[in-house]
Amino acid sequence: MSIVYPTSGEKQEYVDPTPMPAHIPKVAELGTSSAPLKSAAFFIGAYCKEYNEDFILCKAENRNPEHCLKEGRRVTRCATDLINKMRENCLEQFQTHWNCLEKNNQARHTDTQSQRMN
Repeated sequence: MSIVYPTSGEKQEYVDPTPMPAHIPKVAELGTSSAPLKSAAFFIGAYCKEYNEDFILCKAENRNPEHCLKEGRRVTRCATDLINKMRENCLEQFQTHWNCLEKNNQARHTDTQSQRMN
């Protein structure tokens, strides 16, 4: 049985109950949904290859999630940089491609959209 409590109607900003440790560099989130990320995944893989490999090696070295936070932050910064460059240089093709993915429930996109994106 579920219990439903009434809300006050006020919107409150989410505060993470477990903030990052102070020694971990701060990095902004990408601010995109999964469709743009899936659209850019091939390019992120190529553009951020060194950072991704460092992160994977770190995870293989130690399975403690805190151990690889710095490497993970580097991957996020790299992906943010690429997404921003894509928005600046090929926004129309990028939007068309990820909108196609979104409309098709992120199934394999059409060859036409893929060719335009590449």
